[in-house]
Amino acid sequence: MSGARNAVEARANLTDAARVLTAARGGWRGAALARATEGRPAPGFGDLIALPDWVRWPTPDRARLARLVALADLAPRLSRVVDGAVLGGLAALVGASALDWAMRQGEGLDFVPPLAAAPASEAFDARGVALLAAALPSAIAGELGMVQADPAPAPDLARQLTQTALEAFVDLAPTIPTA
Repeated sequence: MSGARNAVEARANLTDAARVLTAARGGWRGAALARATEGRPAPGFGDLIALPDWVRWPTPDRARLARLVALADLAPRLSRVVDGAVLGGLAALVGASALDWAMRQGEGLDFVPPLAAAPASEAFDARGVALLAAALPSAIAGELGMVQADPAPAPDLARQLTQTALEAFVDLAPTIPTA
């Protein structure tokens, strides 16, 4: 019985993933039109299977995850920052708890130059979204309307930063403000 239940759950997850992808582009026709005008292939079955759970999260939670991923990207440069304005600017973007977490992540990386200024909110959020997009298969990122940065972050780095952020997300999400 559990095998049948697992198969039903797997089909439900795939159906949900397909709905998420098509809803982002205005339904099946909108998604097909967007693919055609952007010159992208349709996502395949393997892309749906690989769709991470966070793609289905509500928009505020995905925004918090993007901020946490962008913060994880800055972590190696944070442990040596002593400028209160820089730290205060970042704390306003992500909250003090998330900033403390990121500073601990970067400890021991003394060869990396410290962050000189806090990034602007829009640039910080765009970096997080670009990293999340780079962590996805390109067909999926395109279906979700996630713009890949130019130059795009390395997919392996993006996946690693996303995984690091996901591991801390449950504890830190309530403290991260959204735009």
